[in-house]
Amino acid sequence: MFASFGSSVYSVLLFLIVVIIGLNVLTLTFCMSLNFLTTKFAVNRIVALIVMTICYFLIGILFCTEKGLRILQIWEYYAMGLGPALVICVEVFAMMWLNKDKLELVVPTHWWKTGRFVLAVIVYFAFFVILVSDCMNPLKLTKT
Repeated sequence: MFASFGSSVYSVLLFLIVVIIGLNVLTLTFCMSLNFLTTKFAVNRIVALIVMTICYFLIGILFCTEKGLRILQIWEYYAMGLGPALVICVEVFAMMWLNKDKLELVVPTHWWKTGRFVLAVIVYFAFFVILVSDCMNPLKLTKT
């Protein structure tokens, strides 16, 4: 009895955390965009607020339809696929082998003995696994 009650409480708490994080990100993006428009382009704050609210509403309505769910499915597939993995590979290369002052390639004498090599092998292997996984399991959209 208590196990099911505890799991329900944790599910509700997790849902609330996700909702609060989502609202926080939305509010932060809205405020930053509003401040950028009012300071950079000298737009009236009330006009910018009304235009941005209408734009956010129209984008939200789009995702409430059946085609919006398809767009979310495509976004979910590509947001966690090759793009972020490629960015991580480039970041690892930049952090490990580029000189920060002169932006030149620096390779240590015994590069295979360093932690840089181990980290790079792990990251590039993960990228290869994601690449093979994406090639073997392409995105399949359901017909409506």
